[in-house]
Amino acid sequence: MRAIAIILVLILSGTGLAQAETWYVTDSLEITLRTGPELDRKITAMLKSGQSMEIMDKGEEWSQVRLPSGREGWVLNRFIQEELPVKIQFEILQKKYNDLLSGADEPLQKLKEVNSENTHLRTELARTKRDFGALQKSYKELRETTTDARRIKKERDQLSRELAEKSKETRRLKTDLANTEKKSTQWWFIAGAGVLFFGFAIGFAVRPRRKRSSLY
Repeated sequence: MRAIAIILVLILSGTGLAQAETWYVTDSLEITLRTGPELDRKITAMLKSGQSMEIMDKGEEWSQVRLPSGREGWVLNRFIQEELPVKIQFEILQKKYNDLLSGADEPLQKLKEVNSENTHLRTELARTKRDFGALQKSYKELRETTTDARRIKKERDQLSRELAEKSKETRRLKTDLANTEKKSTQWWFIAGAGVLFFGFAIGFAVRPRRKRSSLY
């Protein structure tokens, strides 16, 4: 029987711990933490807005709570809530938004550099294509019009080497251009997604909430 009683106590204790919830002090400036569920009980601490606490026993008017420091006491239910106060949520989101803006210069600068490099590569690629076309035309004309076999061979070999070099350079430029376009897309996504996320978060945080009771 004693073993069964011990098991029941452990089960009931575990259930109590599993049901513990974290609540917060409302937008009131400060509330009292008392030794019991009465206004004449001793005040052991003053809790500021946003103070988190674990609900140990929630009654109709008072709740027994435990602070992160381990201190326990009783608070009035009308001064606590399940979510962080809107003001504190806004302050947290505002700080994150400011941090995002302060760090936005680097990706924007990277994007500017990538776009500049992209423009340069496009210009160089277009020029290389023109040169390549001119060499092809010269090579064709040389083969069709010249009669000096030795000169034809020499000039043909020279043009062949130049064509090979231009072909290699064209392939390299196309690869570089593809890489810069990929970088440009990635930086645009980073900059746009960050601003969109924090704009949405701030909009959610400042939505109208039900007015809470003030400190007695």
